[in-house]
Amino acid sequence: MSASIEDLIRNPGKYGAPTFEEFSKNPDKYRKSEEALLTTAEKGSKTIKGITKHIYYVDGVKCESAEHAQRIMSTMGLRQDDLQLAINLEDLGNHKIQAHVYFKRKPNLILPEGM
Repeated sequence: MSASIEDLIRNPGKYGAPTFEEFSKNPDKYRKSEEALLTTAEKGSKTIKGITKHIYYVDGVKCESAEHAQRIMSTMGLRQDDLQLAINLEDLGNHKIQAHVYFKRKPNLILPEGM
């Protein structure tokens, strides 16, 4: 299914998105929990065998643990809703993998005038 931004704004329910009014009444219903992205990254080690270490990067800042990444996000004033997740796997050999988990700022959506 493809849509233009204008169609999405006019009819969000058609694409599974809330209307502005629905979102305004209960914004937390439509946001990820504060730990959702970190949990997603850590679940990867259960799915992919051999991951021995996760290294996290928050907007370019290297972190040694998920907790450190959360502190950096908080210090930078970022919520996990503001970030997108990308993971690169590094083969260390001998059936060992190191996961590089990147939390990058989502690009800002600029709506056309009159919307």
